[in-house]
Amino acid sequence: MPKEFAPYILPLIVVFIVGRRLMNNKPRKVRVNRIFWFPGFIIVATVLTLWWAPLPKPWWLWIPIDLVAVGAGLVTGFLSAHHQEFALNYETGTITSKATPVGTILIAALFVVKFGLKFILPDVNGSPFSASGYFDSPIPSAPHNGPASIMGWTDAGILFSCAMLFARAFTTWLRAQPLIHAHKDHLEAKADAAKLPGDSA
Repeated sequence: MPKEFAPYILPLIVVFIVGRRLMNNKPRKVRVNRIFWFPGFIIVATVLTLWWAPLPKPWWLWIPIDLVAVGAGLVTGFLSAHHQEFALNYETGTITSKATPVGTILIAALFVVKFGLKFILPDVNGSPFSASGYFDSPIPSAPHNGPASIMGWTDAGILFSCAMLFARAFTTWLRAQPLIHAHKDHLEAKADAAKLPGDSA
């Protein structure tokens, strides 16, 4: 596989996984032991994505914006998970919740926008692979600050979405703990009730 395609593989995987989750957006089991797998994958994809693309200029302006985006994402993720409704099946111990698809759609859209711009405007971040190789006439250049600003805001949006997914997973994990303990208490009470006839005899 040519090297120039390598930076595009991970975003395509992200979009594929996100698409599958959206198509199956129904009440889902809360798998506490695997709840951080998807956010962890998104964090790795985000780090690699931003690592391959240099900081937009002026970098000193974008760093505080990115930090604000991360903070806003954490708050949004907490609030979105905090207002979800959870259900517990006391017999099986299954915990279910219906996740809002907004954050999932947002992060997929931002990955598509970022790498679409990287494909069309390689001069913005030095991409070795561009759409210009597929057209006879050169693609017109955008104003100097325009593409860089779009890239900067796209990066901030990706960081926002990444932080939101992590905060939502962490808050979901916290909210699942009382339900897990409630199920254990239910099983213990059921076991104690089953012992009573034998003890009285």
